[in-house]
Amino acid sequence: MQKGCINVKRLVFFILAAVLLLPGQAFAHTHLKDASPQDGETIIEPISEVELIFDTNIENLSTMTLNLGEEEIELDQRIENEVLAGTASAPLENGNYTLSWDIIGADGHQMQDSISFTVDAEQPEAAVEETAPEEQLPAAEDEEVVQEDEEEAMSGGTASEEAEGGSVSWIVIMVIGIVVLLSAGLLLSKKGK
Repeated sequence: MQKGCINVKRLVFFILAAVLLLPGQAFAHTHLKDASPQDGETIIEPISEVELIFDTNIENLSTMTLNLGEEEIELDQRIENEVLAGTASAPLENGNYTLSWDIIGADGHQMQDSISFTVDAEQPEAAVEETAPEEQLPAAEDEEVVQEDEEEAMSGGTASEEAEGGSVSWIVIMVIGIVVLLSAGLLLSKKGK
């Protein structure tokens, strides 16, 4: 009887040690690592792109919203591993912006937060008039850009799905292993009685 008890105690000890030694990131939430522009930053040059970098990969269902006061600025969004980026169709007007995000991290948890920044850039009238004709692209080039964006989105989704599947598989394997070891320990302790 004593010997079976000692084996179960050892088994429990080894299981606890294995769980504690697993990488902490497997159970950690995804957090913002870097942003462009930074929270509270004042931008003095015209910008049209915002970028959020997280500490793990994020899922394709993740989104961002950019607001100038109550007005939502439409962004062309893209996700590449841990980066969520958005590009406005024109440089951002001067004002106070709030950039909010709603992401799903590699651990499957939804995270929401926001940062604020200010744009205070000189926007001369002549520069706006000069760039207008250059912005018009032939239809064939537009189609190529759309096709490239679709291909990037498809390949990014596969990598992200594989990364999530790998971490979930690891957790499932560990849980099954723990259950099997506990069952074996209980059977051995009952045989010893």
